[in-house]
Amino acid sequence: MSESSKESQSFDFDEIELKTDTPIHRTKAEAPEPVDEGDTARPAPSRLPLILVTLLFLAAGAGAFYLFRENARLQALLVDSERLGADTRDSLTMSNQSLEQAEKQVSALTEQLNGAQQKLSEMEALTKNLNADSKSRLEDLRQREKALAEVKKTRDDLQKKLKQAQSKVAGLTGERETLQTQLDEVKREFSAQQKAWQGERDDLTRQYAANIANLEKAQEQARSERAEAQRDLKEAQALLKEESQAGRQIIAENSQLKSRLETANQDMAGLRKERDQIAERLEKAKGQMAVYTGKLVPFSENTGGLQLLFREPLPEDVKFPRRQSPILVRALISDTGAVEKAFIDRDQVVEGPLAQAVIRAAYRYKFSPPTLEGKKVKTWHAFLVGPN
Repeated sequence: MSESSKESQSFDFDEIELKTDTPIHRTKAEAPEPVDEGDTARPAPSRLPLILVTLLFLAAGAGAFYLFRENARLQALLVDSERLGADTRDSLTMSNQSLEQAEKQVSALTEQLNGAQQKLSEMEALTKNLNADSKSRLEDLRQREKALAEVKKTRDDLQKKLKQAQSKVAGLTGERETLQTQLDEVKREFSAQQKAWQGERDDLTRQYAANIANLEKAQEQARSERAEAQRDLKEAQALLKEESQAGRQIIAENSQLKSRLETANQDMAGLRKERDQIAERLEKAKGQMAVYTGKLVPFSENTGGLQLLFREPLPEDVKFPRRQSPILVRALISDTGAVEKAFIDRDQVVEGPLAQAVIRAAYRYKFSPPTLEGKKVKTWHAFLVGPN
């Protein structure tokens, strides 16, 4: 009931004085008889009907005023509800667009993951082939190392034979020198005893010639053996050089295979890292689509909670104009039910002090936590702030 109706109830109807210029027509039976001044005074007629009529007029006026005010309030609430519905539809449209974009991203990431897995399988097959090739090359290298060991063994044997031949040549040279010494001694003896040994001269000469021939044969044989040993040494050195070149080539090929294998392993590690990154991005995209505690979601019919638990009154020194309709406030409600952000709808015209007082009071409002799919979330909510 309005203040005017309350004031009407506190009136003293005995103090009301009814005045009218309209003549009251009555019948002769109802017309009061003239009273002489000398007659005794009669009692005044009852005012109860007039009081009842006055009460009815006042009640009708109060009811009309109350109905007019309630109609204005309901119209304001209807306008706010339409605005809230439009905002809700916009939020749902944006949510659907973001959901479609997220689905496109998930499909693109899934395709990238499939491509990465295919590349990984190809690299694994290539790695297997490289491992098999490397094993075959290593086996060939082992066989060549065995052949090189045999060549080294042959070279050692030839070196031993060369040393023996050299020792034989040295021995033959010593024998030759000894024989030359003996020959000189024989010559001196022959010269000294030439006359005495004239008969034995031919024998000694033949013996000397035979010894010289033997020495020359032995020297020639030693030379041929030495040349053969040198040829064998040269062949062994050439073979050793070829084998060393072959070993170096095998070692180079082995190092190239190892480098290729390391490159393949690095490429495989990069692909695995790329696969893990794609999987992580896919998990993040799925996490963005999922509802979790504290996530900011648009207000919808599926959003629960948001029951007003505490309403902060406006300060007493702030006057709320009589013609001012309730102020629509939009606020960000946290997962605990507290107001994190608040602002007055821009379509409303509110004075500065009143707007500041409304915003300060709105920050102290308390709601039940908003929920979605059984989890506490954040959302935007609109509510009205009116006079105390």
